[in-house]
Amino acid sequence: MNDDARPSAPALPAPLLSPAAAFAVGIVIAATAPAGARWLVAAAYIAPVVAGVGAVVADSALRAGLRESARVLPALLLALAAAAAGYARYTAAADLPADHVAHLTQREPVLMRLAGRVVTAPQESGPEKRNPYLPFDPPPRTRFLVEATELRNADPPVAIRGLVRVAVEGESPPIGMGDAVQLTGWLHRPIGPRNPGETDWARWSRLQHIYAGLTVESVEHVVRLDAGGSSWRRLLGRARAAVRALLIEPGGEQGGEDVNGMLDAMVLGQRSSATRAVDEAFLRTGAMHLLSVSGLHVGVLAGAGWCVSRRLLRRSRTSSAVSTILLIGLYAFVVAEPNAPILRAGVMGLLACAAVLLRRPMNGLNWLAAALLGVLAIDPFELFRAGFQLSFLLMLVLITIVPVVHRRLVRRGDKLGPPADADTLRSLVLRRAREWTLGLLAVNAVCWLVAAPLTLWHFGRIAPWGAVQSLLITPLSVLVIVLGFVAALVGLIFPPLSALAQEALRSASAGLLTVVQALAEVPGAVIETPPPPGWLTLWTYALLAAGVVALRTRAIRAAPQARWTRIPLAALIGGCVPLTAAWLAWSIGLGAGRDGEFRLAVLAVGDGSATLLLAPGGESLLYDAGTIHNFDVSRTVTAAARNMGIRAFDRALVSHANFDHYSGVAATLEKLPARRLNLHAAIVAEAADLPAVRAFLESLPRDAPPIEPLGAGERFTLGPAEFEVLWPTPEFLSGGASENDRSLVLLVRVHGARILLTGDIERAAIRSLLDRHAAGRIDLAADVLVAPHHGSVLPGDTQRFLAAVDPGLIVVSSGKPRAKFEALARETLGDRRPVLLTDEVGAIIVRVTEAGRVVTETLFAGE
Repeated sequence: MNDDARPSAPALPAPLLSPAAAFAVGIVIAATAPAGARWLVAAAYIAPVVAGVGAVVADSALRAGLRESARVLPALLLALAAAAAGYARYTAAADLPADHVAHLTQREPVLMRLAGRVVTAPQESGPEKRNPYLPFDPPPRTRFLVEATELRNADPPVAIRGLVRVAVEGESPPIGMGDAVQLTGWLHRPIGPRNPGETDWARWSRLQHIYAGLTVESVEHVVRLDAGGSSWRRLLGRARAAVRALLIEPGGEQGGEDVNGMLDAMVLGQRSSATRAVDEAFLRTGAMHLLSVSGLHVGVLAGAGWCVSRRLLRRSRTSSAVSTILLIGLYAFVVAEPNAPILRAGVMGLLACAAVLLRRPMNGLNWLAAALLGVLAIDPFELFRAGFQLSFLLMLVLITIVPVVHRRLVRRGDKLGPPADADTLRSLVLRRAREWTLGLLAVNAVCWLVAAPLTLWHFGRIAPWGAVQSLLITPLSVLVIVLGFVAALVGLIFPPLSALAQEALRSASAGLLTVVQALAEVPGAVIETPPPPGWLTLWTYALLAAGVVALRTRAIRAAPQARWTRIPLAALIGGCVPLTAAWLAWSIGLGAGRDGEFRLAVLAVGDGSATLLLAPGGESLLYDAGTIHNFDVSRTVTAAARNMGIRAFDRALVSHANFDHYSGVAATLEKLPARRLNLHAAIVAEAADLPAVRAFLESLPRDAPPIEPLGAGERFTLGPAEFEVLWPTPEFLSGGASENDRSLVLLVRVHGARILLTGDIERAAIRSLLDRHAAGRIDLAADVLVAPHHGSVLPGDTQRFLAAVDPGLIVVSSGKPRAKFEALARETLGDRRPVLLTDEVGAIIVRVTEAGRVVTETLFAGE
């Protein structure tokens, strides 16, 4: 029978779908409800009982002979009960008890001694120098989670509870999952975003139920309290360690750090094991879901187990279902570290096997709803995590949309390709190959398209070629996953063949990594943007949901409710047109600056300097990008620039040759090129005698513009903003002064306001500038002053300089408090002149309106 003539099977009802959606809505309402609305909590606990009783009564009345259309009433009551249950579950999970460790944290780290039990396997990361100019090699670090039990600062100890994320500096402590430990270190709150475009790690930690972190400065401050007992966590940790040994350790040295980390993450779910290079390569190809253990891995394992049982061992469907249940349970709940995609796939796999055992029809949509209810009942915070949302969204798409697209593609191909009833081996092979290719294409293209808005909203980046690149990466990834399972199984059952299995696994893994890294270098592999507005993302998925409902009601032709849930095609098309226009308007407006406003952003980079300036027309300038700390400051600068709509710099300036001002410049210009590059004249001339400066100049991108020296008296413009270089003078540069005193000092005039950028000038430069100011050669007066040398105080000179500038606002880029400078500023200028430190409030954004009004934003001050 031809596919065109074959009627499509009607979709099966999914009775759990509405309660699952309502449960999720209840969680959203609880998460966004005002904190003082406690009366809602009591109502939420009572409402499920009332609604449940109402549903039973209504259903009994319907069975007694009421109208068929009134059957909607029980569904509404059940949805109300589910929503109230979701509200209550979230409230219970979010309510921290009085003895929770979160109540011990303060704004600044506090020295604490805690006892608890290790709940995750310790993960050691080797020494990683993220700042190439750091004069020492940083120590390795070991990270793990601890379930706190006691606070041991006092005698006797006080009982506490709650998860704590621990970071131990130095070599890995001799502890394992399930061990009881005593830790002495600095207790702190999770760190929120400090700059535009940064990840909100505090929110991410809260969604993991982690409200505190502990930094332990040495392994000596980690004491193992016991090693015996039968803690289930200890047994679980040993099981995972044993599987990892079978997978990684034989021949591990030949694999290399990248390959071993990729295998650990891809097969066992140890995401922190993947190196930064591997993470970035998979991210740039849009294949991050293949690196993280997800539903694909469970599906591959379950499918392989089913085929082995049915095809090779010739077992019955019942025996195969039982063995697959054991296999899924062992992998999803023991071997792999649990997460929402794993739990979702595990639940759906178990329900599929149960359907085989009970001889029930396959109903993926109902299983998906059951998995959603189960995962959110265990942890309602999962609803707000990117992994949960993407996993359930894509599975919904695979169940509802992809089959329709694939069927259309296959039917269209039937008219041109081999006949539907292939009567030769060649035509059969061609038909199957075409179906598999079209299927893979449909899956990748539709999933990429549907996930794009959510990916943009969560991460602010998207891989345009992801759908095409996945055609190459997915089969190789499946091969590596299968070989990983085989290698572990062979090592367990028949060790003599372990070396052969390991060799095949290493070869496939190396090949996969080579392909991923090559595809990651394709031009335009990743586009990074500010996240789209929440309303636009919500509107997109509301329209998608309407389309799914339309498909369902068209398929369930016999269902009575199909009449009142049918969505007209004209309504869907009418919604798509303005939605497309809204996305186009958003994408076109990304590169534009704010109309009429000038922006200055002094970023929080610890002890260092990184400043962005954006003119009204979109012209931009980078003034320094560096830090003394061990992190990649270019990531901070790039994220902030893109968040502000900057795609390239018109100018990049390095104030002077100290690495806390230039350590991230070269890497930043790799991502965001500059049309002009300015330094003071002495930097290039003296680079041969300064190894760090020479290394900086050699690290600049090959396509970087030629260096143009700047000095006192030179001027340039960016849109309406006029820049004047006040310092250094040529004679001062040739006088052998300190590098700090040779900093480029810029005065910006825009809309009648004045901004002064001073670099690290010290005594000699300050005195020379004050002399030139007193002689009328320059005017130091400014509305905004970026303080010299991170807020350092030079007795007498700093006070005179502040009096000459007389700023209305002082901004200090510093990684530590500057109480002495703040006191001096108040003494000199009065209490009404604000002094803002990036150490205290994060990035400081100053806006100058067309009317010349200076507006300050401190959006990243945290709690």
